[in-house]
Amino acid sequence: MSLEQRKPVFVGFDGLHRAGKGTQATLLRAAISQNGGKSIIVRGDGTREGLGVSEGDPYSNEWQTRSLRVKSPEGNTVEAWNAASYVLMRELSEFRGTDQFDAVIIDRTVLSRATFLLHRGVALEGERLTLDQLYPDNSSGEHEALDLAATLPDVIFELKTHAPSDLLKRLDDKDPKYTFRSRNIKGGFYPASIAKIHLPEDIEHRVIVIDASQEIETIHQEIKRSLGSTALGSLLR
Repeated sequence: MSLEQRKPVFVGFDGLHRAGKGTQATLLRAAISQNGGKSIIVRGDGTREGLGVSEGDPYSNEWQTRSLRVKSPEGNTVEAWNAASYVLMRELSEFRGTDQFDAVIIDRTVLSRATFLLHRGVALEGERLTLDQLYPDNSSGEHEALDLAATLPDVIFELKTHAPSDLLKRLDDKDPKYTFRSRNIKGGFYPASIAKIHLPEDIEHRVIVIDASQEIETIHQEIKRSLGSTALGSLLR
């Protein structure tokens, strides 16, 4: 494939707190870099801090304000989180078609969206969600609609464990966010366990489930093997 034709591979990582998303995203980026490739790690669902501390989080007063608002008791609404997720999708869509990166590595994806909607009781268990239901702000008419299917990851690695206790024991009880994270693990474990089958079928087929209880390097090698058939294959040998 020529440089003019090359598009970045969108690789997503999903799972609950302490499943290893950030670790595996960082390892994948390092592996790509070691072989002369270029990648970036960005947020795909939730919020970003807007502090300018990483390439994937450029400085943004708007994101600083939004992140604080949705994490506050009065701002912790379905509508606020929907809006934040839509803004992230708009930012992510800007990477499609660029030849600046070989890979765009996404921390939290459409699986987190489905988990959130199931957890909040917006989505009904047993019914598949449409992309418009996952990102309702896309069809609000306030902005030009995104091609959501083209913006979603090409491959999603879902890091799962067998029980909430597997993740809870990885938490640091001195972490200021310990209560928040432990609550999300306990309350979100079941919705996360069924989120995949609530995605549109063509999106569900992009999800590769990985046992997050394995050793970090074992998971990393499994991810590289799974990406071997993509345009990243030559960078991950």
